[in-house]
Amino acid sequence: MIISSESRIRTTNKRFGSGHSLPFLLNKWQYATVYGDGSMDWSNPWTREDYHSYEGSTYQYGFVKTTVDEIHPGPPYLTGGPFQSIEIENIPRNSSGGVFGSGTYLNRNGDGKFVGGFNFPSDFWWDRGAGLPYPSSPVIPPNSSLFPNTDDLRDQAWHRTKPQLEQSGLYVFLKESHDIPRMLESSARLHDKVWRSLGGSSGGSEWRMTPKFTADQFLNQQFGWMPFISDVVSFLKTCLRMNDLLIKLSKENGQWIRRRVPMVQSVVDRVIDSGSSLAMPCYAPHGLWPDFFSATPSYELSEHIVTNASSSGKFRYYRPEFDLLDQNYHSSLNSVLRYLTLYGLRVTPSNLYRATPWTWLIDWVSNVGRHIEKFSDQLVDSMQAQYLYLMHSERRERRLLCKLPFWQPGMLSLEFRRVITTKQRVEADGPYGFGLSWDNLTPRQLAIAAALGITRR
Repeated sequence: MIISSESRIRTTNKRFGSGHSLPFLLNKWQYATVYGDGSMDWSNPWTREDYHSYEGSTYQYGFVKTTVDEIHPGPPYLTGGPFQSIEIENIPRNSSGGVFGSGTYLNRNGDGKFVGGFNFPSDFWWDRGAGLPYPSSPVIPPNSSLFPNTDDLRDQAWHRTKPQLEQSGLYVFLKESHDIPRMLESSARLHDKVWRSLGGSSGGSEWRMTPKFTADQFLNQQFGWMPFISDVVSFLKTCLRMNDLLIKLSKENGQWIRRRVPMVQSVVDRVIDSGSSLAMPCYAPHGLWPDFFSATPSYELSEHIVTNASSSGKFRYYRPEFDLLDQNYHSSLNSVLRYLTLYGLRVTPSNLYRATPWTWLIDWVSNVGRHIEKFSDQLVDSMQAQYLYLMHSERRERRLLCKLPFWQPGMLSLEFRRVITTKQRVEADGPYGFGLSWDNLTPRQLAIAAALGITRR
């Protein structure tokens, strides 16, 4: 992102204590003198002290937040722009000099004491799987890898947010209807093989899903039946709402329309790592002493990710057949053209592309179809956006649970969390969406934008 003269960077950080990189006492191991009669003398115990230091980036800040935004005139604030915010927090925040779970713990015989506590786990433990690092600097740059990549969503934003003139895809459906017999044949082969394997009338021969047969069925389902059913459903919905849709498209024709649509709403939970060992994430100096535990200590690293994304824009399109001010609005020709548009029967660059065999494979690995659709929107429907924003937020929380089964006083469970929360608002490069900036517009596109009152900020 280019930082303009209007941009600003603000940072908040809360250290957990001064001198955080200096060694501090983490705990003491103590053993009493045991006499032959079983009595213990704690007046001069054997003692070993363990120290720890949060060196480098590890737990350098309990909480840090960086915000990159722009200064706009107001209030009222009528304009917006790019926005990035990232919050990183280690939980629990330190409240006792970097020591957690402080107490006195006894070994099995009662002649040994563990006096002290444990440390916040180092980056070595948090960076497992897809790493969740902690920055060494409180100022997190806008191009930090901690921000999720939103390029794929930018390509979808125009398609999902724009006004939908074509409510059905009959042109593509009719062009691909010759594939229906092949789809039926492929599905029939699957049902026949399943029936045979279950001991049907044709015999009970053993059947295995070969890689080729599995791939054929997958393609038949993903790019055959699913689009077919979707086309049928959209056609029926369009038939039921035809009059309302025609009225709506006519009223909105040539008008600026504000639209906001959800794009991503997901929750992911997973276990990244787990194990049992005396070398625990919460104890950095060395391995724990085994005689203090009734079983081997264990740990589990899990992750909880919540992602939300939406897009917001202000669009305008113009089709002559939907112009209510046109004296020929109710003519037979314009009525037919409106139906062709509504049901997706127009011969447009986008429909021609989608009806071409194997373009589904191109779209599976690229965004060619999206770009052609955007070109078609501009060429056929004069579609433009006064503004278009993509908003994305993600909360990624990693939870490290350590279980230490001391003989006395019993099980100690310590939970540590590292949370990264990111928020982004990305502005389209120009009136024709993402990826086409003002500097790349043709004279005709610039003239249309100027006629509509759309200017570069």
